[in-house]
Amino acid sequence: SLFQNAVYAYSDVDDNTKYQKAIEFITDEKIVNGYSDGTYRPNNYLNRAELLKIIMEARFSAEEIDKYLNYTCFDDVPTNEWYAKYICGAKDLGIIQGYTDNTFKPNQNISMVEALKIAMKTFNFSYNESTPWYKDLVNVASSNDFIPPDLHDVKQDVNRGQMADMITRILKFNSGEL
Repeated sequence: SLFQNAVYAYSDVDDNTKYQKAIEFITDEKIVNGYSDGTYRPNNYLNRAELLKIIMEARFSAEEIDKYLNYTCFDDVPTNEWYAKYICGAKDLGIIQGYTDNTFKPNQNISMVEALKIAMKTFNFSYNESTPWYKDLVNVASSNDFIPPDLHDVKQDVNRGQMADMITRILKFNSGEL
């Protein structure tokens, strides 16, 4: 085939991988680097901490994020965890609020609507609180073409391929390329 000599960033991503171009794009942009075994695992679901790391790195410099090292922000986010600086930075910047019991639930899978809310807030897209709370958020994201085509339900868990597509769509929208 035409692509048999193509070089891919990951052993489990090729031309037959859904969202391959988006995965390669966010890799080239140094937003993600995959796993130490050379895989990307596009079909794995993301948890709340992983999504926040990726979105924060897509928007802010390492120096801006590292300001939040050793911060304490939620009862279930120990300061020594790899994800603490991303979560505490996002809380300090008003991107996330967490739950009413002062937890963030970093290891819980992230739903489509949660991922959209975090992405939209991180990149300063405005929407109105509505009933249900996410109605206008989803309408704005949809009208800007930010939602990957296989995300249909607001409660659907987001996988790593879909996340790559969502971030790529937002970055390309911001640069006028979408």
